[in-house]
Amino acid sequence: MSFNTTKLAMENNPAGYYSYINTYARSKKLFYYYPKVTICKQGRNYNLIVEFSAPKIIFGENLSELDNTYFEDLIRKLITRLNEMGVIVNSKNLINADVISLHASKNIFLKNIKPQEIIRELSKNENPMRLDVNRKSYTNNGESLQFHASSHELVLYDKMADMVKSKIRSIDKLKPKIALPNINILRIEARLIKKRKLNSILKRLGYQKNPILRDVFNEQLCKLVVLTFWNDYVIKGRPPITQDTTLNTLKNIILAMKPKMKKAIYLTGLLTIINSEDGIGGLASQLKESYPQGRWQRIKVDINKLNKTIINNNDNFLVEIEKQLKEFQPIDLSKYYYDRRDQKGTN
Repeated sequence: MSFNTTKLAMENNPAGYYSYINTYARSKKLFYYYPKVTICKQGRNYNLIVEFSAPKIIFGENLSELDNTYFEDLIRKLITRLNEMGVIVNSKNLINADVISLHASKNIFLKNIKPQEIIRELSKNENPMRLDVNRKSYTNNGESLQFHASSHELVLYDKMADMVKSKIRSIDKLKPKIALPNINILRIEARLIKKRKLNSILKRLGYQKNPILRDVFNEQLCKLVVLTFWNDYVIKGRPPITQDTTLNTLKNIILAMKPKMKKAIYLTGLLTIINSEDGIGGLASQLKESYPQGRWQRIKVDINKLNKTIINNNDNFLVEIEKQLKEFQPIDLSKYYYDRRDQKGTN
């Protein structure tokens, strides 16, 4: 691929701002993964935007995860891939490149529960303010849960369903040693889409704004970003959960909170609705459509009281997820493949 034709078109384009995207056509025929490159013209200035998945650049897949020791290898391979695309850069250009977007992620190994079950439970969470919550099916029949805003989003999905059943591309042609669908992996991605939000999160976490690539290739930073999104949009929105029968729930509420009879029945009904398929999000949407906002806020006061009283005995899966997020140990899945053509230290 050459940018000569693109550059000529941009120079002759009278528009004040214009962008040209070039995805490497040959990458569909090759094993290696290539970045997406965009040239932007703004006035007389030209900017080159490079989008890539660091694990895919190094491993050819993003099941395995990186630590800080891979940075030099990433720079070297990025230079190689970009040169093959006709884009000449040096290590200094890349190391000091301005970062305008960051996706931090973690693959969570699940032992006794499937990703779809977790997604179904977390879909009962309350919709965080100023965010749209979408629950949708992937084309590969996997499920995902997205907490989405224009500047950022948190995405949780079944990684193996996404890999195994998606349309096979050359970069995904790895030979499994075991049946991959038997591995349960929940992928958690915290996406900082706009630079303003990226800077806001960095400041909140105690890091400098306007980072360069060297700054964000940081295991501790990625860990804090994922944990921050997890706490803000999953833990804080988690409703009281119980697996008890309705009568046992009523009994527990009476013993723990000692409310009057009508209040006890109301709280039992409230908890039952929260534990239904639509969860607290469905309840909130319905009530906000029918009643003034202040009414829902009063209901939330009672929900918070229930949260302090009712033991979330269906939330054991959260303990394991949080444990893995806090440890943030990189996963190496090379043992699952016969052939890792793009391992560390090779082109």
